[in-house]
Amino acid sequence: MPACGRSDIPSEEPHRFLHPYHPKSTRALHVVATQAWIRPGVANALGRLWAQDILKVSCDYGAPHLVVDKVLAGLKVRSIIPKQDFAALRCLSRDVSAACAVLAALATRSGDIYDYTAQANTKDLISDVLARIPYWQTDYSAQYEGFEKLMFRNLVTFLESKTILSTDPLIIAAAEKTKAINASSRRQNASAT
Repeated sequence: MPACGRSDIPSEEPHRFLHPYHPKSTRALHVVATQAWIRPGVANALGRLWAQDILKVSCDYGAPHLVVDKVLAGLKVRSIIPKQDFAALRCLSRDVSAACAVLAALATRSGDIYDYTAQANTKDLISDVLARIPYWQTDYSAQYEGFEKLMFRNLVTFLESKTILSTDPLIIAAAEKTKAINASSRRQNASAT
């Protein structure tokens, strides 16, 4: 029997299976990802991170800041999303919401030993996300004052409120027609010159 007292754990790697919620346990985040009480979206996001070995590698070293860096890395893309690209805006909003939910779930499951969400409350991260949507920067600045602008949760709420209409079929159809009109007018202008 292994030193940790459980017969279902391989004895050659007891450090990986100390306790399901031990910081160095690779099972800790896998247990979080499979819990039924977590909202399905959060469980799905954690499952995807687990499948991509993002959480496994970071947990092997027991460093929460590595986990946070991997979760937030996808939000630091340097491309501007056009205002009429509703699919990309929804995707950004979902990615930001998923990252926030993952960090909150990890903080809860760690017994609040480590505050995973505090690392997301930075000017660099918020400005990286807002740089992708320059047409909403002033709206965000007007909606939140002072330190509230640097709260990752406020960014999540803002993006969710801005993209709520992007699932409306009428808005999507109108945006597609606008793109078609712009494309045809550009072709006519190009052929006229």
